[in-house]
Amino acid sequence: MKISAIICAYNEEETIKNVVTTVSDYFFDEVIVINDGSTDKTDEIVRGLTDLHNLKYISLPENKGKGYAMATGVKNAIGEIITFIDADLSNLTEEHFSQLLTPLISKEADMVLGQPTETVINYSVNPFKALTGQRTVWKSDILSILEDISSSRFGVETLINLCYKANGKRVKYISLNGLKHPTKFQKTSVTNATKQFVAEGHEIAITLFKNYDLIINSIMNKLIKEEQKMKTKEIKKQIVADLNKANEVVKESLNDLADKAHEAKSKLQIRTRNIPVIAKKRMQASKKDVKDFSGQAVEIGKSTLSRMQKGIKKGSKIELDKKQ
Repeated sequence: MKISAIICAYNEEETIKNVVTTVSDYFFDEVIVINDGSTDKTDEIVRGLTDLHNLKYISLPENKGKGYAMATGVKNAIGEIITFIDADLSNLTEEHFSQLLTPLISKEADMVLGQPTETVINYSVNPFKALTGQRTVWKSDILSILEDISSSRFGVETLINLCYKANGKRVKYISLNGLKHPTKFQKTSVTNATKQFVAEGHEIAITLFKNYDLIINSIMNKLIKEEQKMKTKEIKKQIVADLNKANEVVKESLNDLADKAHEAKSKLQIRTRNIPVIAKKRMQASKKDVKDFSGQAVEIGKSTLSRMQKGIKKGSKIELDKKQ
């Protein structure tokens, strides 16, 4: 899996060298620098860095806007993963790059947005953190909107964010501790900074107006997710209710079984205690039957013997009479 870093620069002679050399020192397969028609020494400085093994330099003859520069970088990138890095940063470290890449590689998110902590507005309450220039995406996810990105100028971050929300993509926000990003008022005069803010705000507004359908889709996706959450809660609630009901049924069944077992035990104990009495009664009945049977047998024997004696006497008499 190849990873490309894209750095878009416009008049960043103060910081461009440090940013490019720092990014080139780490694990990116290529570092693409897009010089967006700078009028200061940015071009000269970057050309002096061409000995860096993974540097790819593209210089645009005139300023085309940040969106055009980013799209140009993507078109020339070989990486499956694209990490965009601003050219005016300070204190960049390997940890920052890892933070921007890890959630995407681990399938935790479809886009990672990193906000420098060393800014005027605290990260936790910064309403513009979604417009950060530090972001990592899958190249395949933005190829279909490259033409729109090209014409979006400073509305590019807004456009990308809308597309991801409209398509239900997962976005992860991270805090890049120690990373410094200067404001426009720190880089130029108040007048120029104000003009730039107005121009950028205008371009963002135009991007929102042109992509009204994406806003509707984003809202619908959010509503669908909320509905799914509610359904999930109801399902969980029903499951808990069913489990509680099942537990009550099981509990009642166990109590019923326990009562029946106790009843059976009591009956068995009663029957066990009655065995000697029953046995004694049966023995007595048997003895009586035997005694009665013996008496009857004696009587029968006496009667039979008496008849035999009478028969013998009668036979003897008959025999005596015959002799006489």
